[in-house]
Amino acid sequence: MVDVEQVLNLVEQNERIPEIENPIKADIKKATIEFKDVEFTYDIKLPKEEQRSILNKISFKVEAG
Repeated sequence: MVDVEQVLNLVEQNERIPEIENPIKADIKKATIEFKDVEFTYDIKLPKEEQRSILNKISFKVEAG
């Protein structure tokens, strides 16, 4: 039942990212995206022993192209 509640909570979330009025265009020819020590945990409001950790300190790079 907890999983069903989480899904229903996700469905209620606004998935749209608001557009800004005058965006600044990025002039990027080459880029690297890097994530360092990324963590993700469900139920962060619960006591630590009841939380579900999904990602724990994962790091990776996405090179250009």
